[in-house]
Parts: sequence; C-alpha cells; structure tokens
Amino acid sequence: MVKANKNTSYVKYNVVNASFYISTATGCYDTLATEEIELGGFNVAGIWDSNLKRLIGDNPQSFVLWLLPGATYIRKLSQHLNRGIDIDILYEVNFEGARILFHLEFQRSNNTNMANRVLEYNVFASCKFDCTVLSFVIYLKKERKIVEPPLIRDLPNGRQVMRLDFTNIKL
Repeated sequence: MVKANKNTSYVKYNVVNASFYISTATGCYDTLATEEIELGGFNVAGIWDSNLKRLIGDNPQSFVLWLLPGATYIRKLSQHLNRGIDIDILYEVNFEGARILFHLEFQRSNNTNMANRVLEYNVFASCKFDCTVLSFVIYLKKERKIVEPPLIRDLPNGRQVMRLDFTNIKL
C-alpha cells in the first residue's frame, strides 16, 4: 500500500501486527533520521526526538554549560519558527553579558544538506527573535563523513558574501 502527497510518499509494511511507515521523501526535516518510522502507532524517530528534548529540558543549564562554558540559561523559546519549520531546541541564554540564542539540533545520520538546514534555522530564529544565534548539531551515531562548518558562499570573483559557523558534536 502506498500513500502519497505532494512532498512525501509512504510504503506500509505489516510485520507481526505492527505497521512500519518509511518515508521516501528527499530533503525532509526529520532531525533524528532520514526516514520516519511508525511502530504500533508510535513514531520511533519522534520518540527519540521527544526523549532527547525531555532529557535536555530537565536540566537545560547543564547542556548550555557543556557546549557554551560561561553561558547562563534564561528560558526556552518556541521551536516553531515558520510554517513547517520546527527546530529541536532553542534557548535564550546570556553569554558574556549579551543575550544570544542557543540552537541545538539532533542528527542520527549524515545529511548532506545539514549545513543548509542549520543556515535556514539560524536565519529564521535570528529574524524571529532579533538576536544572534549560535547553532550546534549533535550526531548521535558515528558517521564516516558529515558536513563540516563553516558554510561559506562566495561570488565568482572570490568575495565572501556569507559565512555561517556552527559546531558539530560527534558522540
């Protein structure tokens, strides 16, 4: 059985009373997997995502200090940036006397478009909250090759017109 819409198609597999839905969409915004899997009515990627958010949300100051020593957690901000754009974690923090945004993204596997996703999230968050954004991507599995920062865009004459620094954390 195949269900499809404009952006995504799903293939349904029945295995011992369980249903699996595997997304075949390209460039989807899943942060823990490139596929979306449902098992017995539960979205497995969503469970990972929810549990990690809950773990960090139980003590956000510890995670902020781990990645940005000296920073102080102020509050959690909306993860919904725009129509269809949701990020994993977005906190307002104080760093060296300035208010900045602390953006954390979880990634289970390599995504060749990750730098562009971080750019998109960074720009939307910066515009929505009128603040500098510092982004981190935590890779949950060892990957051979991941997109390394910075993301740089140059003109043909070599003039740099954009640079985004973000930090990869490889667990």
